[in-house]
Amino acid sequence: MKTTIIKVGAIAAVLAFATGCESSAALQNQVDALQTKVAALEAQVEGASSGSGDAAAAQRSADQAQACCDATNERIDRMFQQSQSK
Repeated sequence: MKTTIIKVGAIAAVLAFATGCESSAALQNQVDALQTKVAALEAQVEGASSGSGDAAAAQRSADQAQACCDATNERIDRMFQQSQSK
């Protein structure tokens, strides 16, 4: 995502050079628009980072639940084997 921010900055630089004949007010409007887009992208990156932390926590919970389930199944199997051997 940081590369996206860098790309947006590069595009802003190209626009600044390409629009040399435009008024400074129009150029400032373009820069402001690009800054708004960059801020939105930064918020998306932050949200994605937060989401990956939530996903990792959910995965840990699922792994713990699976381990508990496996242990319960092993106990049931042992009880069944013991009842069959008698």
